[in-house]
Amino acid sequence: MTATAQIIRAPDGVRQKVDYGPGGVDAAVIERAEAVIASYQSEFLVWVQQDLGQIRDAYDRALASPADEREAPMRLLFRLAHDMKGQGGSFGYPLVTDFANALCRYIESRAAFGEGEMAVVRVGIDALRVIVRERLSGNGGAKGQQLSEAIDRVFKLIPAAPANQ
Repeated sequence: MTATAQIIRAPDGVRQKVDYGPGGVDAAVIERAEAVIASYQSEFLVWVQQDLGQIRDAYDRALASPADEREAPMRLLFRLAHDMKGQGGSFGYPLVTDFANALCRYIESRAAFGEGEMAVVRVGIDALRVIVRERLSGNGGAKGQQLSEAIDRVFKLIPAAPANQ
């Protein structure tokens, strides 16, 4: 089966709706908004550490539960990681976004969480903790690249369960 790609070009009318002229988008307002976001960058690290504590608590609850009773704490873990995913890039930590996204995708592709799946989730949580502890902003340099490659390999270790299970 050959895949085909389709290029979709936005109609010219879309560009006209974003007006940078008088009465349109004010560049100064955007700059002020970006400055406010940047001022919260150090607070983001506090927030994300709190989120990581809650993620770890949800993980511990899931791990302490029988495998067939792990759904609720794993849903909570997913929601927390999803929130973290949405904030990382905004505050200069795109690796937090990338890793939290990978954790979310891994969790949502599972029908059950046995010991192997839980071990993989633990690796994802630990990687997020390293990013925050080491303050790996931006692309994280060499350490960020190593973590990214390792996480990619680990999350692919256990194939997703078939959709009908």
